[in-house]
Amino acid sequence: MTLTQLRYLVAVADCGFNISRAAEALHTSQPGISRQIRVLERQMGTILLLRDGGRITGFSENGLRAVAAARRVLNEANSLTLMSQELMEQTTGKLTIATLHTGALTLLPPAAAAIQAQYPDVVVEIKSTSPAAMLEMVQAGEADMALAFRRPAESARLLSIPIATIPAALMAPEGHPLLALDTLTLEELARYPMVCHQSLSAATWGMLERFNSKGIELRPAVYASDASVMQRCVAEGAGIAILPDILPVSPGVRKVDVSHLFEANEITAVLDASRFHRSFVFELIHALAPAWTVNAIRAEMRKVFFDGPQLPS
Repeated sequence: MTLTQLRYLVAVADCGFNISRAAEALHTSQPGISRQIRVLERQMGTILLLRDGGRITGFSENGLRAVAAARRVLNEANSLTLMSQELMEQTTGKLTIATLHTGALTLLPPAAAAIQAQYPDVVVEIKSTSPAAMLEMVQAGEADMALAFRRPAESARLLSIPIATIPAALMAPEGHPLLALDTLTLEELARYPMVCHQSLSAATWGMLERFNSKGIELRPAVYASDASVMQRCVAEGAGIAILPDILPVSPGVRKVDVSHLFEANEITAVLDASRFHRSFVFELIHALAPAWTVNAIRAEMRKVFFDGPQLPS
């Protein structure tokens, strides 16, 4: 079997079993893809794709295992390609970071500017997405790293590097009754409608879990996927919000520290330790957290790759 055959198999899966779309994505012909996949099936001695006449309807059980293995092989092949490029030329390429909109708006622009100054021929791509999607992108090789607003669960492949610890803040409109209180409690907060992030567990510092642990029911008024939109809703009087104390405060909004009510969360850079990463990936992490040197990051990656998950203390 060849890497080309494996690429064709993965492309068919990614294009919803539409060979025409897969051929277009790979800049090749539809008959060529069909022929190579049938050759691969003969070489493996099994049916990989289920067919109904001339239409592909899905994977066989062996096909599911084969496409998962193909993704791993292609990922490793890509790592070898990047390694050879690193050895020959370290100053060009693309650096893709997946994160929430809040991270894209606050932490990454200065770090991207630092990379541009050090590596003027490196293109930095910032992709705003959901917490679950950013980790999937890292594992699939679609992003070099994720900037997560909550440490992900331990993984045999993922390394989480602490970047910053950010407390939570209450955002309330000017003149709101909560602003007149000397001490805020969960019970007082729960009396008012809440502007909530669509991904509560990752973007509002475990707010839902904190209220639930006390048996307190929230009154969601608005759900939004962007912290800036949430603040705008607060300013218009739609409710109050609990947000990371990292964004500039919007006009018409007052900020109050509520770190006594909610645990601060760590912002972490998440890497796939099984992949080869070029130096500018580590330099971006160093720009985000100067205490992390390139050599220190490489050492932690080796620990994960050879010894399993080990996180810095």
